[in-house]
Amino acid sequence: MRTGKVEIETEKAGNYTVVRLRGYVHVENSPAVRKVLQRLVQKRTPGIVVSLEGTHHMDASGLATLLECSEAMRRHGGKLLVVGLDTQVADAFSLAQLQDSLRIFKTEAEALEGISEQEAGSQGPGRSAGTAEGKDGSAPTAQRSS
Repeated sequence: MRTGKVEIETEKAGNYTVVRLRGYVHVENSPAVRKVLQRLVQKRTPGIVVSLEGTHHMDASGLATLLECSEAMRRHGGKLLVVGLDTQVADAFSLAQLQDSLRIFKTEAEALEGISEQEAGSQGPGRSAGTAEGKDGSAPTAQRSS
């Protein structure tokens, strides 16, 4: 089991909240991450941008936390976006096949820009053209497994 701490920082960015995670997200500390995200969901925050730029490891409990929060956000019409995957975390997302379930951007700026474009109605309810990217910098595929 991975031991290490996670630092959680939140910041308002317009109608959205950026949640920055740094360190190691694992079974021992993912409940703290879940608590922060659930509080934002319960407040009906229109959008959450989860920055993993400083996250060096995320186990299945951390991945499940993000997926659960994303689903809860969708139920009330909100959005959860993930940014800044390092190679190891991106590999975990790939193994869990989450790259098509979560909206992933390279940077906070790209995610917030994509949100602004969608809110302006430029792309409708789908992904913003040219802003959502997979771990290799390419646009994610639109395929979903049934």
